[in-house]
Amino acid sequence: MEQDKVTASSFIRVIEIWVPDASGANLVLSSADYGGLKAFSQVSAETSFALGEGLPGKAWQSQRPLVLKEFEEATFVRTAAARDAGLTSGVALPVFMGGECTAVVVMLCGDVDAATGAIEVWQDDGLSGMALVEGYYGAMERFEWISKQVRFPLGVGLPGGVWKSHQPTIMPDLANSSSFLRAANAKEAGIATGVGIPFYAPSHDEDIAAVLVFLSAKQTPLAQRFEVWQKSTETNTLWLAAGITAGSTTVDSEDHLNTIPADAGPTGRALTTGVPQLASAADNNHGDTLLAIPIERLDGSQCAVVMYFMRS
Repeated sequence: MEQDKVTASSFIRVIEIWVPDASGANLVLSSADYGGLKAFSQVSAETSFALGEGLPGKAWQSQRPLVLKEFEEATFVRTAAARDAGLTSGVALPVFMGGECTAVVVMLCGDVDAATGAIEVWQDDGLSGMALVEGYYGAMERFEWISKQVRFPLGVGLPGGVWKSHQPTIMPDLANSSSFLRAANAKEAGIATGVGIPFYAPSHDEDIAAVLVFLSAKQTPLAQRFEVWQKSTETNTLWLAAGITAGSTTVDSEDHLNTIPADAGPTGRALTTGVPQLASAADNNHGDTLLAIPIERLDGSQCAVVMYFMRS
């Protein structure tokens, strides 16, 4: 199989949204961005996943984000096609709304030389706080080793802070941040921005199931921009709670006056339908592809994390 040309500028090469079919027994492809990987897209369009099957099915079954550092047939059904396309690792994010799994978002990464950045899954170990369950670190072997040794009590560090606040959190300028416990290591590795996202599941009805952390570098950003949108039930609107563009050292200020209707655009559709939205974002300066991930907290309140990617 001939390897397709990759045109994405970040090391997240593929973005997929898998949703339950009419029977509820399998996940089928709803939308995707393959960044020019035509052969892999054709294989994916013909694939579905039962509960516990492949990366999407396993995330659906486990009810928490999963990270695969490398692909094997036993855990990744499309391993041969992925290798031909230059894809080597991935993360799957199950989305639950109203107690039901509405979708699984899959992001696949390529083996970029000297790539800097990380995708981590943290979970309460029941003893000392948030512990690393699994992660993808590109070429950052030392940073990975250090992360495996760290624990974050409630309210401490990025994982612990998200655990306490139950809020998606953007942390800028990590190398100089007193709130980021791995600041010295982030500086050494070139990490600039951290984004922590709480994940909820029916099996964890009294707490969050896990915290997903994106650590993005200036040179090889995971996304061109991250945003957090909050939904107001009183006014039925969305407002931008926080945002940061790749390379920035400050988070955009909260603007409660800058609101949009709760059902407007891809972010509004994600919250209205409960299904993540993948859409063109060519009408702004942040990137040409937008991914909006809806989040429903334990108290029923909603927010969304939006990521912008430069795909060409």
